[in-house]
Amino acid sequence: MANIVVKKADGTTNYTFTALSASPGDGGFAQWRGEGSMPSVAANLRVKSRWNGPKTGRQVEVSGNSPYVTLVNGVDTVISQVPLRFSVTVPTNMPSSFAADAAAVLANAIASQLLKDTVSTGFAPT
Repeated sequence: MANIVVKKADGTTNYTFTALSASPGDGGFAQWRGEGSMPSVAANLRVKSRWNGPKTGRQVEVSGNSPYVTLVNGVDTVISQVPLRFSVTVPTNMPSSFAADAAAVLANAIASQLLKDTVSTGFAPT
């Protein structure tokens, strides 16, 4: 397990999610914590995976949040949060090379400017 380093909106500033704990097994979360003055005001990411019902695929769930923090009476305070949750089922009856391409295409679509704009404004593309 490793830290996750991403870019902030300016495209140059790094933001690091520090690895906290690996998944203990099926259904258990791997966890990362983002930057912040204390854990309660830091972003977080969690990932877990398990078999689907008929065991024909692996269900992967990613969740977390990014809090908006401001100083209130000298104390960092969470004012609101941007929650995140998505899931994907990876079928086990496809070649790993296709699964890798599908993962890259979908992850890069999520990282596209159009979807970044959608998340930052809260409005679907029109």
